[in-house]
Amino acid sequence: MIIEIKPEHKIALKGRVNKRVYECLECDYKPQFYNVTPHVIGFNDFSPGLAWCIWECPKCGQVQRFHASKKLTQFFNYILQYEEYKSGNKNWLAESYRRANEIINLEK
Repeated sequence: MIIEIKPEHKIALKGRVNKRVYECLECDYKPQFYNVTPHVIGFNDFSPGLAWCIWECPKCGQVQRFHASKKLTQFFNYILQYEEYKSGNKNWLAESYRRANEIINLEK
């Protein structure tokens, strides 16, 4: 199952490539629970199964990006997490896992 990026969450490609994913390249900031979802500013399609996840460091403002899978093969998916976070859901992480589990079970 491929999770499509909603048009309102797509942005132009920008930022430095960050192989460390959740650690800022500039100031070594590490988000709580090593999850950058609250700092994501959008996604850019990379290929049918991948997207660039683009986030901004809240400490120094460095914009960076990493590859995020659009395939739902596990419960952790940045696209679903971002959708829940942007919706204002206070339990965004738990709800993204619930949605992923629901989608995976529907495919069986």
